Amino acid sequence: MYEISENWKDFYEEFNPEKRKANLEAHLQACPPEERDRADLLRQALFEKRFTDPRDPGRRVDFFLQQCLILTGVFRTRNFPLVKARAELERTRKALGLEDRGHLTEAEEAACYWEYRNAARRYFKTCTNQSYGKTLFGLKKSTPELRRAKACREGISMSLAISRAAGMEEEMQLWNDAVRDAFADIFEDGREVWEECLRKMEEDL
Repeated sequence: MYEISENWKDFYEEFNPEKRKANLEAHLQACPPEERDRADLLRQALFEKRFTDPRDPGRRVDFFLQQCLILTGVFRTRNFPLVKARAELERTRKALGLEDRGHLTEAEEAACYWEYRNAARRYFKTCTNQSYGKTLFGLKKSTPELRRAKACREGISMSLAISRAAGMEEEMQLWNDAVRDAFADIFEDGREVWEECLRKMEEDL
């Protein structure tokens, strides 16, 4: 599931937008326009959608990383109404380019999944910093275990939890799978920790 060519692995492993852009352009230049498939064209479109600010094209942004913060914040408001969750997820689907998911080929779904996974990995990488998850007004340092647990709760909140609360699991599956797998990429025993955290949160989902 979500298989991609080995040639694209470096592109999805890299975090730096400028290095990723150079990698993408090198791939596309090596392939004549008439031989590029729909997945390659989508990769380029997703990159531009993620990192380009239409109001200021010269400014580098990361709109997919922004979705991690937005969705976590929405779910943290535990009394949010269903209509708000659905409205926010519809905005997220548009921001991620997921409005027409039903028309995507398997290769295109894989292109989406790996771009989302890269964004989520970038988010979780920030969660390994010692300043993340401090307690007592920032005076008490967090431990790696506490940071991992907090990041896991946020990961589930920004993916499965809010999409399940909104009744939109199917529409958000690519995003949900990418966030789950990105957590496992960054944190030791990530899959086991994710499943255990999910079990503890199940009553609220």
